Parts: sequence; structure tokens; C-alpha cells
Amino acid sequence: MKLLHQYLRLADGLPHACDLSIDAVAGRLCCTPRNARLLLGRMQAEGWLRWTPGRGRGRLSVLTLRCEPGALREAHLRGLIGRGRLEEAFESLSAAARFRLQSALPAFLGPTAGGGLRIPFYRPLHALDPIHVTRRTEAHLVMQLCDGLTSFDRERDSVAPALAHQWECLDGGRRWHLWLRPGLRFHDGRALGAKDAAASLQRLRDTPGPHRALMAHLSKAKVSGDCLELMLAEADHLLLHRLAHHSAAVLPFDDWQRPDFASAPIGAGAFRLVRNNDYRTTLAAFEGYWRERPLLAEIGSANLPTMSARRPPTGANSPNPNRAATACCSIPPG
Repeated sequence: MKLLHQYLRLADGLPHACDLSIDAVAGRLCCTPRNARLLLGRMQAEGWLRWTPGRGRGRLSVLTLRCEPGALREAHLRGLIGRGRLEEAFESLSAAARFRLQSALPAFLGPTAGGGLRIPFYRPLHALDPIHVTRRTEAHLVMQLCDGLTSFDRERDSVAPALAHQWECLDGGRRWHLWLRPGLRFHDGRALGAKDAAASLQRLRDTPGPHRALMAHLSKAKVSGDCLELMLAEADHLLLHRLAHHSAAVLPFDDWQRPDFASAPIGAGAFRLVRNNDYRTTLAAFEGYWRERPLLAEIGSANLPTMSARRPPTGANSPNPNRAATACCSIPPG
């Protein structure tokens, strides 16, 4: 990549063929004449140019550019995308250049050799704090990354055990005991226990947000070994349904103090988050998952670059990349 940048610097503003001294080349490349000769040799070996040294006193050398700089740069960037190096390809480009490079993304998408799948999406997915998530895509993603004490079985239309394998309701629905499965682990290897569950529910209750009302009646959460006791201010026979909501996901105790927590939460779900930036989001199957391992080894989304203020003009028949991406943006459940 460094040699390509040097070629682009050398070729900037030059005609296809020109007379040029080695000192002029060194000036363009910001190096010594000796290094300039070495760089010219490497560029000539790549087939980008032809350098014919001048023979005799006062005769200039002839530089012939064999590769159009813009096309060479685009080919290099397409190669990076094809090898999965999206960040390196896009981060140095302007918004307009990123938009033009979108046509290379299909080479990066689809099934992968390792049993994974890459799909397009039209925006980054940075806001993944379960208690603040309201958008459908983020909510689905959080449910792949994090598990709660209970889950909802859509086929049976009923609540099912999740991190808690058993429970009992006491005092007419004002007190609940939930027993967590033994040997649970978060994605980073930390043990998952009742203390983490209690802290996660208390955080949902105490933090202003769209789902705060779900746990507003929680008076106290008491931990005793692998048993979590929830004491409520009022009877609630739908508590198990509330605990199946994505905002009630169990997170590592106090982990939300991390600066990058909102974009990189650590959970105990079927998939763990590998990366999440402006260009892509990647999830990998969690080998220590308490249920069966997901069939897909990896799920990745290529975030099509958005235009900051202006978008290249499109006619009535021009394809809309965002519309195409939206049509297939759902991440398959594990």
C-alpha cells in the first residue's frame, strides 16, 4: 500500500509521458535521488510505469505512466474488499469515493469457506446496550449476543427456561425464586452467576430508558448461591415474560462501566461479538454456549458507507443500494 501511495504522489498531475530529472522525481517522492531510483525500479517491476534514464550530459530521463492512478487505486481497494479488509479499504476515502466503491462489495458477501455468511446492511450498528435498544435490528442482534433468565418459545407460545432452569412463585406473585444453570460463562470466559443477573435487573430499574417500566416494581434482588430471589412491590404473574425481554439480558456485573460497552457488549448468547465498527459487524459462534452450538460459524454484515451530506444524483431507473440492502438485512437466528 505504501508503494501505491508513492506512485499516486509521483503521478499526480503528470501527463502520460514526460521528461523528468531524477532530482524532480526525488522532490515529488520526498526522498533522496538514490531512494527515488530504487522506488522507480520497484514501480517498474510492478508494471506501473517505464523509466528510461537520459544518456549524456543535460539529457532528461523519460517517465511513461502505464497505469492510470485512479484505476490502479480502485483495483487495489477492490482487492482489499475481496480479501475481507474493509476497514483498510474504506477508512482513507472520502464519502463520495466510498459510495463509488460500493459496487465491489458483492465480492465480499455471501457464504464463506468456514461455514459463515456475510450480508449487506445500510448503516453501522453501534447502539447495542440492551436497556436502550428500541430498533428491531439492534434488538434482534442483542438477543443473539445476550441471554436472559427466561426466553419466549414462539412455536409453543409460552415462556421457556433460559439461563434460569427452574423457578417458583410465592406470596401470590410478589416473590419469585429463580435457579440459574451451573457452569454458565460469558463470552470472555467469566463465570455467570446470580449476582450478575441481580445487578442487570437493578440497572434496568434504575437507569432512565425506554424499558425502565419493566422492572419498576422490583423492590429487592437477593442472591443466595445459584438462586436469585426477586421481591416485588406488587404481584406480577407476568414476570417471566418480562424477564424474556431483550432489555432484561444478563450482563457481567458492572461491565457497563467500560467506555466501549454500548458498541461492544459482552453477553452469554449463541454468538459473541468479534468486531463492530463503521464498516462491518461480525459475530462468531460461541463455543461455550449452554444450548446447542449455532449452525453458522460466523455472521458478518458489511455496512454500506453512507453519504454525509450529498449523494451522487440518481435517476428514476437508478438502483438504490440502501433499498437492496434493507431487503436482506435480517441476521439469521442462531
